Amino acid sequence: MDSFGKQNDIAQKEMIVRIFNEFAEAFKAKITKDYYISLQYEIEGSNGKTAIQVHVKDGNVRVSEDLENDVEDTLVMSYDTLLKLYSHELNYMTAMSCLSKESDYKKTFIEPRARDEKRIIFLDKENDAEAVLFAKRMHKMDDFFNKDKEDIVKVESRLCGKAHGVNAIALFSDYEKGILHAYFEIEKGEELKEPAIPFSIFILQGSGLLFIEDEKYEIEENTYYKFEPSGGIRVINESSVKLKLLYIAG
Repeated sequence: MDSFGKQNDIAQKEMIVRIFNEFAEAFKAKITKDYYISLQYEIEGSNGKTAIQVHVKDGNVRVSEDLENDVEDTLVMSYDTLLKLYSHELNYMTAMSCLSKESDYKKTFIEPRARDEKRIIFLDKENDAEAVLFAKRMHKMDDFFNKDKEDIVKVESRLCGKAHGVNAIALFSDYEKGILHAYFEIEKGEELKEPAIPFSIFILQGSGLLFIEDEKYEIEENTYYKFEPSGGIRVINESSVKLKLLYIAG
């Protein structure tokens, strides 16, 4: 590696550490003393990988470049993803749950190094209590990756990832309570599928068809709908106009 490459590598690592420290400082005001978690993030940059650990316990938030063995999970993201999280072009829930449109390997923006199937949570099924607790603690990290006091999520087409078969941005979720807020964009011929839980939708743009088992509903722009479905739902766009909607479940 030439001297310029080394300087760029050092500058990138310094930026990663600075961003994590800024996140950590803001996170202290958002947690209680009973919240705890230990995670390792591996940031893949143009000149290699930088590993950062985040340890939260007793109201303290510690960012470490010295790697310890007591982390609960290791997650991988690109340097570009970290910068997007920092600038609010991407939020943590979207990064964890949506497929990157740029990915050739159908991966989310942030991936566990080794996915534990026991930790996968389903909104419409009974889940393992330990898995739910871990998911709840992991979801709190959405606040870690938001350096502001308020929850801020930019909603634009270019910022979407792929989830549930359509373009999406996760806004808020609480798996323990079965709550999910999301923004979806459905192209012509695409189909959004969601489980059988109470939900509301507000149509921001376009029109489409909503199916609950054998029942069919026409949905249209600037209209709010509330359902308590007995079965899974499907939303289909048959128009050339992109169907944009806000989905609120739970």
